[in-house]
Amino acid sequence: MKMPLNSVYITSLPRSGSTLLSMLLGSHDGVAALGEFVLFGQALSTNSLCSCGKPLQECDFWGEITRQLNDQRDSFSTLVYPFDFSKTGFQKKLSKLYSYALRHHHALLLDLTAAFPQGYPYHMKKAADNTKSLLEMLANRVSDTDTIFLDASKTTTRLDYLITMKSYPIKVISLVRDGRGTLHSWLKDSDRSFPDTVRAWRWHMENQLRSLKEIREEDKIVVRYEDLCRNTESELKRICDFLQITFQEKMLSMEGPFHMLGGNPGTIGNSSTVRLDIGWEKTFTQEELNLFEELAGEVNREMGY
Repeated sequence: MKMPLNSVYITSLPRSGSTLLSMLLGSHDGVAALGEFVLFGQALSTNSLCSCGKPLQECDFWGEITRQLNDQRDSFSTLVYPFDFSKTGFQKKLSKLYSYALRHHHALLLDLTAAFPQGYPYHMKKAADNTKSLLEMLANRVSDTDTIFLDASKTTTRLDYLITMKSYPIKVISLVRDGRGTLHSWLKDSDRSFPDTVRAWRWHMENQLRSLKEIREEDKIVVRYEDLCRNTESELKRICDFLQITFQEKMLSMEGPFHMLGGNPGTIGNSSTVRLDIGWEKTFTQEELNLFEELAGEVNREMGY
């Protein structure tokens, strides 16, 4: 079975432009934008809609794959839901060992923690193995052996695991956005207080930056959402150079149809334009901006803001 040698992972926080970036890159003839690939198992079991508008089993891209996996619809998971480690002391210890192994990219310890079916690591390994198998199935399906599979699952935990276990060759696009912009977007759909939301953003952003430091320079690139929106062509050319593909003009018009899982429906539904969202500049009070600076300004500056 052919191994997909061209896998690219987008890591970012939610509401940071990963759907937009996926559509821009997915408009290239040599890139297959999968969306939030981590959601495939869930989409398979429920026959969810692909971004093209068709149920997964009827989709021109996913249909054949889902039919091959039809007998595994309830077990072929690429997503690990949070497990409750509060029930037993053993599970708590297993969870701590697993977290340590991920942070320090300790492959042997990570493998050992996955030996116990009652723990989260076991299910994470199963999900990662299924992801690898699915990528191989997709690689066998496409006619161009140089096709790049773009996974916009975003989460650093998943990325840490894939890199530590060397599940398959992978390059990383770290997409960042001014924390105030991400915060503004989060608060629209959250009942959480402003300070708590800032702290949550900082925690997630620190994890993304930490994870990025463990990746070889030649295997990663940092893209700022604002630069992507303001200087779309030049940023796309820079990313294409990183991916070792030739820039195509049609990428700028985001030509579909796209066959992505998850993503921002609002972005997918307005696929012809690139629009910079800086609503936070008019919305946040000076008091809120000062609080953000106090709680998370240092991390924001580390990203160049």
